[in-house]
Amino acid sequence: MDRRERRRRERERKKMEVKLREETSQPHKDDKGGVLQSRAKSYFGKTISGTKLVKGLFFSGLALASGYALFHPHVSVEPGILLNPGDPFSTQFTVTNDNRILGVQNLRSSCSTVFVETDHNIRLVGLPARPSDVIPRLGPQEQTTIDCPSWVSGFGGGVRNVVKSYIAIRVSYIQDWWPLSKNQVFPFKGATDSQKSVHWTHRTPSDFK
Repeated sequence: MDRRERRRRERERKKMEVKLREETSQPHKDDKGGVLQSRAKSYFGKTISGTKLVKGLFFSGLALASGYALFHPHVSVEPGILLNPGDPFSTQFTVTNDNRILGVQNLRSSCSTVFVETDHNIRLVGLPARPSDVIPRLGPQEQTTIDCPSWVSGFGGGVRNVVKSYIAIRVSYIQDWWPLSKNQVFPFKGATDSQKSVHWTHRTPSDFK
C-alpha cells in the first residue's frame, strides 16, 4: 500500500469518527432539551398552584370578613332633636340596630355627664351615669330614641351659659344568636351654634383629656 492510499484511508477514517460523534451527541442534546422542558413545566405548575392557593386564601378571608360583618352585633347612637333650645340635655338621641338580619334584646342605655362648664364658672364633673328606660327589643335596622337626662333641671340658666360640655352614652344589649352581651360607648362634645344652642357631636375618648 502506497503513501497516497494510506492518507486517503486516514481521511476517511477521521470523517467517519466525526460523523459518529455528531450522531451520538444529537440524542444528548435532545435529552437536555427534554430535561429543560420538564423543569419548565414543573416550575410553571408550582407557580399556578401557588396562585390558586393565594386566591383561595384571599376569597376565604373575604368570606370570613363578610360573615363577621353580617353577624357581628353593632348599634349606633346619633344626636337627634333638641326638644328645648335652652337645655342641651333635652336632646333625643336615635339608637339604631345596624345589623341587617338579627335583632337585639334588652337594650339598656345610660348617660354620664363627663364635664360641663358655664360662663359663670359653674362646673359639673364626673357625675354618675343616669339610666334610661330599657328597650325590650330592636329588630334588624330598627330605630328608637333614648335621652341623656341632666342631674340639674334648667342647669346654668339655659344653654347660653354653657361654654364646654362632654357626655358619654353607654349601651349594652344582647343580639340574637350571639353568645355574649355587647357594650358600646359613644362620647359626645357640645358644640354651640350661632343661636347659642348646644348640639352634641361625636368625639373620641381622647377629647375628654
